[in-house]
Amino acid sequence: MPDKPELESRHTEAYLYGLRNERKDNFSAWKDRIDETDALIRGEFSVVFPNLQSTGQKPIVTNLADAMPRDVARLGSEVEPSYSTLVKGDSQSALLNKQVRRSIGEGYFHFNQFDIIRPQLIMDQVITGGAFLVAWADKEDSPYPRMQRVDPRFAYPYIYNGKMLDLLVVQSLKLEVAVELWPEMKKKFRKSDDLDDVVEVWDLYKKGRCIRGVTGMVEGGNPVGPAGVTILHDYPTDIDRPTAAMTQLPSPDGAFRGLVDQVGPSLVAKNRAVELMLEYAHEGVYSPFEAKGVLNSSQPPGPTTIYQHDPTAQGETFMRRVGPAAVNLELMSFIQYLDREERGQLAYPETRQGNISQSQGSSSFVTATQGQLTSLVRECQRGLTRLQTDIAYVCYGLDETALNFTKPLLRTVESKRSYNPGTDIAGERYILVEYGAGAGLDRNSTDVRILQYRSAQLISAEKALEETDFVGSPADELNRIELEEQRRIIMQRFEGDPTVPLDVLLQVYQYQRDNGGSLVDAAVAVSAMGTTFSPTTAQPAAQPGEAPVAAPAEPGEEQVALEKGGTPSGAPPIPGAFTPPPLQQVFVR
Repeated sequence: MPDKPELESRHTEAYLYGLRNERKDNFSAWKDRIDETDALIRGEFSVVFPNLQSTGQKPIVTNLADAMPRDVARLGSEVEPSYSTLVKGDSQSALLNKQVRRSIGEGYFHFNQFDIIRPQLIMDQVITGGAFLVAWADKEDSPYPRMQRVDPRFAYPYIYNGKMLDLLVVQSLKLEVAVELWPEMKKKFRKSDDLDDVVEVWDLYKKGRCIRGVTGMVEGGNPVGPAGVTILHDYPTDIDRPTAAMTQLPSPDGAFRGLVDQVGPSLVAKNRAVELMLEYAHEGVYSPFEAKGVLNSSQPPGPTTIYQHDPTAQGETFMRRVGPAAVNLELMSFIQYLDREERGQLAYPETRQGNISQSQGSSSFVTATQGQLTSLVRECQRGLTRLQTDIAYVCYGLDETALNFTKPLLRTVESKRSYNPGTDIAGERYILVEYGAGAGLDRNSTDVRILQYRSAQLISAEKALEETDFVGSPADELNRIELEEQRRIIMQRFEGDPTVPLDVLLQVYQYQRDNGGSLVDAAVAVSAMGTTFSPTTAQPAAQPGEAPVAAPAEPGEEQVALEKGGTPSGAPPIPGAFTPPPLQQVFVR
C-alpha cells in the first residue's frame, strides 16, 4: 500500500515568512480600522476645513470612544462566573471527581489572575471585535498551566466556520530586549550592518505544535526574507487543538469589527460644534473695538481710562466693541442630536452617567433605560464564556501531558487537598463557565435578583452561593452554615435545659476558661471525661424485690417533667395508660 501523502506543511523559515506576509495582507483592513480607532481613543481628532487643510485637535467634550469601553469593562467585571463540570458516572466517587475537576479548572483562572485580565479582554471585544488567549506549561515557572492575553493588534488567526484553526502572533521588539528574553538568540540570530535594531517575533500556535521564530527588519518595516528568519523554538504538544483560544463579536459581514469603528466622524463633528460655541463666547467678551471721533482711541480700556470725543467731529462719535457674528440657535439641539446618535451606535445610554430626563421613575423604568447596555455586556460575557471554556480545555491537556505530578487543589473537596492530573482529569477536559444571574447587571441588581429567586425557592442555597461573587466554595460555605446551626441548637439545648445540673455547668465553664474554644467544644470535652448530663440528686438504693423509688422532684423540675409528658410525683403508674406528648408539641407546631 503506498504511503499517504503528507498534507502538513513543513515548518521551515520560508514557511513562516510566507505565512506572515499572507496573514498581513488578509487582515490589513482590520488592522487599519484598529489604528483609526486607537487614534480616536487617544483623542487625536482630525478636522478638515473647506480649503482641504486639516489640523489635529484634542477633545473638549466627553470622548465616548474612550469612556464607553472602560465603563463596559467595569460593568462586565463586576460579576464573577460560576464553574461546573460534567459527571463521569452515577457513583459517589464520580460525583467527588466532578467537584475535584471543577476546583482544578477554577484554579487555572485563579493562579493566572484572570480577574485582572478580564477587563482588558472585554475592552478588546468592544474596540477590536475580538479577544485572544494563549496557554503554555513551564515547570520552572509554575506547577500549573499558564495563560496570557494576546493583544488583537498583533493577532492573525486562521478561521474556518467560526472556529480558529491556528493563531499567528506578530510583534516587534527591540533587538536588545529580544536577546534579554531569549539568550539563545545570540548564537542563532544572524545580525548584519544593514538591519535595524528592531526584530519581529513570530509565534505560531497550531494543532499539536508551537513554533517561535525571529527575523531581522530592514528600513521600511519589512523582514529581510526567508534567509533572515531564525526558528528559536519548535516543540510538539499532545493536544488535539491549538494552545490558544479566540472569541469574536458578531458582525454583519463576519469580519472583526468593534463598536467604535464608525463613531469617529460624529464625535469629531460634535467636538467641532462645541469648539465653535467657545469661540463665539470668546469673541463676545474679547471682540475688537471700533471708534469714531475719539481723540485717544489708541489708549487701552481700563477702570481709569477716559475716552475724549472730538467736539468738532461731524455725526455720531463712539468707542465700542464690534459685535460677534450671530449664532445659530439650533446649534445646541444639533449637538444633542449628535450625542444621541453616538450613544445609539455605541449602545451606551446617557442614563449610565446618571442623566435621567424624568425626576421620578420606578426601578423597571431605570432598568429599561439600561436595556441596550445590558445586552451588550451580556454579549461580551458570552464571548468570555467561550474564551474561558476553550482555554480551560487547553490547560487541562497541558496539565495532563506536561505537568503530570501531584499538586495542591485551589479548594479542598471533602478530605481531598491535592490532585494528580493523569488520574483526576483522565481526559475529561470540559468545564462550563457561566455568567449566570449577574450577566449584564451590576452587583446590586445581581444581589436583588438572587435573593428574589431564593426567597421564592426557585433555586437552591448552593446555587445562590455559586452566583455570589465573594463566595469561593459554595459547598464549604454550606457546611459551615450547617455546623453553625448545629452549634446554636446544642448551645440552646444545653443552656436552657433545667435538667443539666449546676456542677456540670461549672465544669464546662471551668474547661472553657482554662482551655479556650467554644461552648460546644467544652461540653463535648467534659462529656468525654465521664460526666453525664443528668441530675445529681442521690437516689435511695432499692431493696431486693422492690422497685426503685424515685426521689421527690423539685417544684420546678416537676413542672418541666409534666410539660414533657411525665406524671405527677407520688402518683401510682396507670397500667396501659397513654403517655401524653410534651406540652410544647401540643401548643407549638
